[in-house]
Amino acid sequence: MYGVLLHNEASDMAAVVSGIQAGVGVCPGNMFVGKTPAHTGWIRIHCGVARTKCDDIVRRLSEYKATKNK
Repeated sequence: MYGVLLHNEASDMAAVVSGIQAGVGVCPGNMFVGKTPAHTGWIRIHCGVARTKCDDIVRRLSEYKATKNK
């Protein structure tokens, strides 16, 4: 199962970098669009894991966003 989430980074790859820095592997949304624009506003996260792992992913992204916005 995958979660497709909106992001507010400058590009899909910038969102991927933010995810990696938060310790979460993400895939840029533009990989799933025919002409591959640099910014679709979407990222994809693999969520085929235990509920505790999903909760950890949400926590990591939330904490990273909080520290990035300071």
